[in-house]
Amino acid sequence: MWMLVQQINKRIDTVEKRIDSVEKRIGELREDIKELREEVKEINRRVDGLKEDVSRKFSELKEEIREFKDYVALEVLHKRRLHRVSVIKLPHKQGE
Repeated sequence: MWMLVQQINKRIDTVEKRIDSVEKRIGELREDIKELREEVKEINRRVDGLKEDVSRKFSELKEEIREFKDYVALEVLHKRRLHRVSVIKLPHKQGE
């Protein structure tokens, strides 16, 4: 009977050691999860910053394109006016 009690106590000790080991590992994993969450928060902050930068740069680029289109339109208008003036100033063959 005494042997049976010793075996049971031995198994209980083994199980308790395993439980302690598992609890320790769970604690380590919880710490890892906390660290990973902090890393994810930092990554999200950086991504948000990059999104803002891209949005701002895109807006600036749209404005530059708009200004360039206006410039081109003015240049085309100016060239048309110059062309009209030069056409008007050309002498007619009959009236020369």
